[in-house]
Amino acid sequence: MFRFIVIADATEARILSIDDQDLSIELVRQLIHPESRTHASNNDRLGRLRKGMGSQTRSAMEPRTDPHTAEMERFAREIGDALKAVYDQHHFNDLAVVAPPKFLGLLRTQIEIHNIRCLRLTVARNGTHIAVQDLPEQCGDAFGKWFRGKRESIESPKRRRNIASGYSKKI
Repeated sequence: MFRFIVIADATEARILSIDDQDLSIELVRQLIHPESRTHASNNDRLGRLRKGMGSQTRSAMEPRTDPHTAEMERFAREIGDALKAVYDQHHFNDLAVVAPPKFLGLLRTQIEIHNIRCLRLTVARNGTHIAVQDLPEQCGDAFGKWFRGKRESIESPKRRRNIASGYSKKI
């Protein structure tokens, strides 16, 4: 049986598999999205709106979503699609996601329903710079227990009851 980890931020993502037998880690897929690093250029001018009839007065309108956030959303969607493809090949039952808080929220909206059911743990932290072997120590006790395969000790009956009722707090 395999468990999967997604370690991501707005510019890169790694999808890793952990073999439950020997805890070996394998890189399944790596995604890089350099467009998220770019900031709005000077060529991106704001839209204009005329005020009043026949008036020469114009005001700038802010875009609904800034270009950086739009690129982050696009990359989160790309990661969601990659997870769907990995799920279709491997049919995993456990998934953990390590990502910065803002990107973690975007990523949760893009993970498909069958992958959401597999989602066991999220860690709101940028883990892209952490070596895979150091993840259990750097991401907290709950992640360390999940990483080593001790899933039953992560979720207490009270926590399961809270999750079932829709109440969840950060670990």
